[in-house]
Amino acid sequence: MKRPLSKLLAILLSILGILASFCACNAPQGDANTKTPGSSAASELKIGLLVERLGDNSLSDMLCNAVKKAQEKHGFQLDVSECGSGDMSLTLQDYTTSKEYDLIIMLYHGLDVAIEMQDDYPDQKYMVYDVSCEGQPNITSLSYAKNEMGFMAGVFAALMEDYGAVSVGGETKTWTAGDKYAALIGVNLPSTVGAITGYQAGIRYIKPDADVVVAEIGSWADQAAAKELALTMYNAGVNILFHNAGGSALGALEAAKTLDRFMIGFDANQNSLDAVHMLASSHKDHDAVIGEFFDGFVAGTFRGGENVLNSYANSGIAFSYQENFEVPEEVRSVMDEVKGKLTAGEIVPPGTVEELDAWSESYS
Repeated sequence: MKRPLSKLLAILLSILGILASFCACNAPQGDANTKTPGSSAASELKIGLLVERLGDNSLSDMLCNAVKKAQEKHGFQLDVSECGSGDMSLTLQDYTTSKEYDLIIMLYHGLDVAIEMQDDYPDQKYMVYDVSCEGQPNITSLSYAKNEMGFMAGVFAALMEDYGAVSVGGETKTWTAGDKYAALIGVNLPSTVGAITGYQAGIRYIKPDADVVVAEIGSWADQAAAKELALTMYNAGVNILFHNAGGSALGALEAAKTLDRFMIGFDANQNSLDAVHMLASSHKDHDAVIGEFFDGFVAGTFRGGENVLNSYANSGIAFSYQENFEVPEEVRSVMDEVKGKLTAGEIVPPGTVEELDAWSESYS
């Protein structure tokens, strides 16, 4: 007797169910908390961002703002933790052990911990920002040619000092051209000193015998100390001051306002901080660099063990003049020429003190 069609269908479905269960049980198993970018909607990706300090228009603010713009574009989930340099390592440990994040972004303060933890958490991906890290399989890095950034600032300072006048917003301040140059650095670290050595080389490129005074504040957030150091430099005859000082630079800007002198911003485009005394900024294109990184990441690209160096060659950095600053044509033309040589690799500014000691190139 023939079986009813409904019974045959039930038997067939039962067999298919058994086969599906067998395949699932014998398929390779991964970490249930790990998702692969590109295999699911970007909205399912969860990103952890660790920054040091927000609100001072320096690196942490720029990084945070850039990541949030990428979030608006791609729709991934984002957790931001503002933690001091001493707490970043602990916060990184908490983020890693939670196994919640497809990517953890950090500053250099957490790098050593990330290197230590990657063996125990091989599926965790990290990105360290503003320093170079190569050869670590779980870590990719985005760094900047700070020596080039400092070099452009140094060339500008030397050219403007010799020009002897600044016109901003229709008002002109003049001085007798001299040879006083100075720079402030927050903390003297291998990853930050390149901006200062580049600055010194840029000045010497225009004025080979120039002497540049460099003062270390000892902190990225001590505005009072930065102001006192800047006042001393301005009172010694410096007209234009450069910095790689993070949030401390706000104190130096107060000194510039007090004595009606000038500054060159760094890291962020800081021209909006003061429309008169911040003549220009040598800065990173945070939004474009982070945006390009996330375009790749959400599509499934993660280059563990590699560093991307952002420079004039790939338009990752820029030098921007104050909007109301009347840039002398002879200054602008030399700056454009120097930028072209940096872009082409014809000038490679020193990134260490040893390289600076051997620097001998000059403009002709």
